[in-house]
Amino acid sequence: MQADILISDVAVFDGIAAHPLLTHRDVLLKDGRIAAIRDHDPEHSADVKIEGRGMTLMPGLIDFHVHVGGTEAPPWQPVFYTPEYTLSAFLAMGVTSVVDLGGIPQLLEKLNGELATGEITGPRLFYAGRQITAEQSHPGPLIDESLAWPMNSLIKALMVDEVNDESDMDVLIQDRLESGSTLVKIMVDSIPLDSPMLSAESAKRIVAAAHRQHLPVAAHIGSDANLRTALNAGVDVIAHSVNQSELQAETLAELARSETPVVSTLRVFDNIAAVKKGLNPVTAHDARVMDQMIVESFTAPEAITSAMAEYADHIANNRNQSYRGCERMRRAGVPVLMGTDSPLFGAPAGSSAYFELKLLVTQCGYTPAEALQAATSLPGQVLSDWTGQAHLGKVLVDAPADLLLIKGMPSENIDALQQIQTVISRGAVVTRNLPDLSMY
Repeated sequence: MQADILISDVAVFDGIAAHPLLTHRDVLLKDGRIAAIRDHDPEHSADVKIEGRGMTLMPGLIDFHVHVGGTEAPPWQPVFYTPEYTLSAFLAMGVTSVVDLGGIPQLLEKLNGELATGEITGPRLFYAGRQITAEQSHPGPLIDESLAWPMNSLIKALMVDEVNDESDMDVLIQDRLESGSTLVKIMVDSIPLDSPMLSAESAKRIVAAAHRQHLPVAAHIGSDANLRTALNAGVDVIAHSVNQSELQAETLAELARSETPVVSTLRVFDNIAAVKKGLNPVTAHDARVMDQMIVESFTAPEAITSAMAEYADHIANNRNQSYRGCERMRRAGVPVLMGTDSPLFGAPAGSSAYFELKLLVTQCGYTPAEALQAATSLPGQVLSDWTGQAHLGKVLVDAPADLLLIKGMPSENIDALQQIQTVISRGAVVTRNLPDLSMY
């Protein structure tokens, strides 16, 4: 039995940027959902009462691009945590729902079951399972860069399906249905820059097969040309904004007309550019959830292959264009969803969400409220449409009680997100002590 929780005399940001902040409210949580939102009255009571004066209650953050089996360590110092640790780090830092866009389906299915029963602690988990890519294409070379044989071969077999224009796409989609996948992930990019890429024909056939089984499709992209290929294939969400080229006006107009959401993932590419310049991208906020060995490894990078160094140069040289593209997408009304690609390359689980939202504000022209909407109600509506779980990412009666209590007003000052006082997941207050990292 869950205790009823009353959050007393709190300001409420409901997840909608255009809505005014509601002040002096009492919010009652019951059976894992929001049961009532009322004007403050000192006589209101519940099993547990949390004082909210001077704080803001808002929806928990939704990170639309994660890899719970990944690591924020660089290729030259591969240190992996358990996925249970990574999930707990997401939740401790205020991320109450995640979309895993590439991992081992058997592991993700197991973790999802354990989260649902309360055996482990973490955010709500939605996942794609194995990524679909061309032969010898991304993420295969990156896995080879990070892991030695035979581990690299094993991980690729578990995480990646390589296809060509003759592959049976219906078999691939059926496999994802059987493992409980929420969506399908395809790779429309070349990393390294001279590697093969999924053909336009294969992309179209995968999307058609997925849609026949009512599964949405996310497309990893890098360049403007990649984005056009993904849009022509009819994908449902774009994973990454354009980061390897300028976003062309014609492509932007097509993107806006299609109303296809784009997942931001700005910070991880900033990290690649920073390391290329000899800078350590890890902050003190990040280090709260990171192994010290990983933190220090960014100060002494070892040699990487020339192909990967060329890719890093390309990313660094296109950062300003990427930011301009992000700003232009905002002006064009393209729905942007907050995603971090974490934990990956100096972008740790949970902590990276704050920095991603900060970049939307400082580099892309979003107001703090608009940035928060990109991490709450917008991705929540997409997931609700896909899964039937109503009202994700919102503070309203009958919505899931996935909530953050924050000192200050993050809808007016995004830096307040660093002042999370309480995390509530599925109607219960989360104990935010992280596991001992020394075991990993």
